[in-house]
Amino acid sequence: MQIVPNSSVQFANLRSGNTDLIMLGQKDVDAAKKDTSIQFVQWPSTGYTQVNLNISQKPLNDVRIRQAMSYALNRQAILEGIYFGVGTLANGPMTQASWAYNQNLKPIQEDLKKAKELVTAAGYPNGITFDFLITASEENTPLAEMLKAQWSRVGLNVNIVVVTATQATADYRDQKYPFFLTGFSGRADPDLTIYDNFHSTGAFNRASFNKTYTKEESQVSLDQKIEKARQVYDQAQRKALYDDIQKQIVENAHGIFFTHQSNLVGLSKRVRNFTNYGDGKLRLHELWLEG
Repeated sequence: MQIVPNSSVQFANLRSGNTDLIMLGQKDVDAAKKDTSIQFVQWPSTGYTQVNLNISQKPLNDVRIRQAMSYALNRQAILEGIYFGVGTLANGPMTQASWAYNQNLKPIQEDLKKAKELVTAAGYPNGITFDFLITASEENTPLAEMLKAQWSRVGLNVNIVVVTATQATADYRDQKYPFFLTGFSGRADPDLTIYDNFHSTGAFNRASFNKTYTKEESQVSLDQKIEKARQVYDQAQRKALYDDIQKQIVENAHGIFFTHQSNLVGLSKRVRNFTNYGDGKLRLHELWLEG
């Protein structure tokens, strides 16, 4: 096992025979497809990229600010500029890899006029400034800068705060920042994605750590819907419930979603028995090397 932070160096090591398996960077996909000396596997992921919002904190406790953040974004520019066109535009937290994907829900379209109106209606006609927590990486750093630039067009001004992953987890849990740039790998069953991230008591919903949080109306009704979906076993009925849940999450901006990811793996020719799983997590115990 080698720790190599740069994805291009990882790819070069694979092509030169110095490593047997890598999680490929999006910018190397075209070259990987053409390279017959390696194995390249691409498949839809259950994961998504997002800004995780703590809606118990000001100013994100006002749905208008959250919605403005969402309408201010050009998701196509993010997909092309950061992810090199690999993946699809996100319409919510469930991807096409899941049976619960809502095919009728469309990604939020950029609407700067509407975003500006929402910021003004929320009481900030001259704009507002707040902190944006990230961990530095080859992907996160340019993405955060692009988000900052897009939000600034509607008076949403952010200070990017860069810390280690360990510090970010602690600081965000401890209510020091209102939102955090992160991703989620997704789960095979929608309940494990939806409940943990969007129920008010979910493990990854940082509002759940705020003891003074008074739930807004949208969160109360969302909790009720999520709990109801947990009690239903018929998949068709569950599908209808999760379609409605995803719609509410997006319309009330309980999270801000950019892209649905593709899992990208490069392997040497001697790796055998690789199986792709939707969550993109590697089951190394299933592999062997041909001598």
